[in-house]
Amino acid sequence: MQFLNESPHEPFHFDTWEQIEQRCAQLAVSLPYDDDISSLLEPLDIGGFTLPNALAIHPIEGCDGDSHGCPQELTFRRYRRFAGGAGLIWLEATAVAREGRANPRQLCFAPENLGSMKQLVDETLRAAQEVFGDQHRPLLVAQLTHSGRYSKPAGVPAPIITHHSQPLDSRQKSTHQ
Repeated sequence: MQFLNESPHEPFHFDTWEQIEQRCAQLAVSLPYDDDISSLLEPLDIGGFTLPNALAIHPIEGCDGDSHGCPQELTFRRYRRFAGGAGLIWLEATAVAREGRANPRQLCFAPENLGSMKQLVDETLRAAQEVFGDQHRPLLVAQLTHSGRYSKPAGVPAPIITHHSQPLDSRQKSTHQ
């Protein structure tokens, strides 16, 4: 019987597969796996594109852009590392307007940022080719966003609301625009 203050979850604290197997045995849980990952390394056709492999990086917002929304060294480093294996790299949430950013360090597509965003794409693709050769080209997907009523471009709520909704508006603690 589980008590209210007990969580059914535990932190992932394993360093080896053997530790995971031991915990699964304690919990009487089966977790089948296969050491052979060769099928993940084969090209994959998806949506009219051929990915060099089936490994994908899901969007992970780093919140390490500068105050203008340009990628910084930590951003470049993250995507160069992702390029060292993934066939699909889904870029993090990137605002389509400065005032629509969820936080002051979120990346942003703006006319003055296009050069640095292009550099991010170029360096990511170059890093992939350095590891796998000139024919390796991961598919990069931009996740475009506008935070609307949840915008905090300067770190404090600055909602932009085009449609008012009583249930949502009542949750906002600041003046509506």
